[in-house]
Amino acid sequence: MEIRPAELMLARTIDSLPYPESCEGGCRYEPKYDGIRALGTATADGAGLRSGTGRPLSDAFPEIVAALVERLPESTVDGEIVRWSDGRLDHAALRRRYPGTGRTAQAAATAEPCQFAVFDLLELRGASVREQPLSVRRRLLAELLGGEPPESVLTLVPQTRSWETAREWFEALPPRGFEGLVVKEASGRYRPGVHGWWCYRHRATTEAIIGGVTGTLRRPRELILGRYPAGGGELRVVGRTAPLAAAEQQALAALLRAAGPGHPWPAMLPPRANGDLLLRYTKVEPELVAEVSAGGGAHDPWRRPVRYLRVRTDITAAEAPFDGAVQV
Repeated sequence: MEIRPAELMLARTIDSLPYPESCEGGCRYEPKYDGIRALGTATADGAGLRSGTGRPLSDAFPEIVAALVERLPESTVDGEIVRWSDGRLDHAALRRRYPGTGRTAQAAATAEPCQFAVFDLLELRGASVREQPLSVRRRLLAELLGGEPPESVLTLVPQTRSWETAREWFEALPPRGFEGLVVKEASGRYRPGVHGWWCYRHRATTEAIIGGVTGTLRRPRELILGRYPAGGGELRVVGRTAPLAAAEQQALAALLRAAGPGHPWPAMLPPRANGDLLLRYTKVEPELVAEVSAGGGAHDPWRRPVRYLRVRTDITAAEAPFDGAVQV
């Protein structure tokens, strides 16, 4: 079964945890797992697993596909593929599992088994339940998976309606690798392609050198960020920002300068982890330091686009943190 990215409901980042009365029908709070977003589908002909960007994952995670066949009665569920190591989520170990096929994938499933943490139900026994309120979809999902032990391949993501409990989760779960909380309306329908949920992330503030931009110098869309290795060497690409606001574009355009001949980066950058195309960008003189808010997790803060905050005019590129440092 083909799964398109537009079939997934999405979340918008927020800066504070909303109270229950902020949501229609009340808020429901869930931990935000650090994994691979995926849809799992089971039919009479078998089961399939695809990422949030539509990439096939069935071959890479055969243990999850087998569990879908065994546990889901012609249903489609939304969730996160995760890997636990020493009591915490391990995204680096998860990346080792993909891509993988055949005997390699089977061996990896034995050596580094993964879970599918399920948080929503889209289809049940061949019929869509997307138009049902979240409270109904959650009850149906709990009837399917609620009795599964925590170590099962298919596991139900915890959910609470208590703001106090959600706040406790937010404070307690980061050491275990969770990224924050997802907040949903109890009466909300599953709206594919719509940012109808909210994501309240843990964020660390840090700095990096602006080494390039997407777009042009006069209208930069995103910043390409770099850092120097702690042991010396050339400037390395570490990440990129989310799209800049119009006012930020205008302010940065007045500060950025075209790169000279000694810029160490290639003409085109490797694709994102979830993309297939080389990245076209414009090199800039690596002299400005940007302060950013990173929310990709303490073990890999640059894995997701970071939020641009400001240019640090009080420090030089030589004073920026070295690669690997994140300052809270």
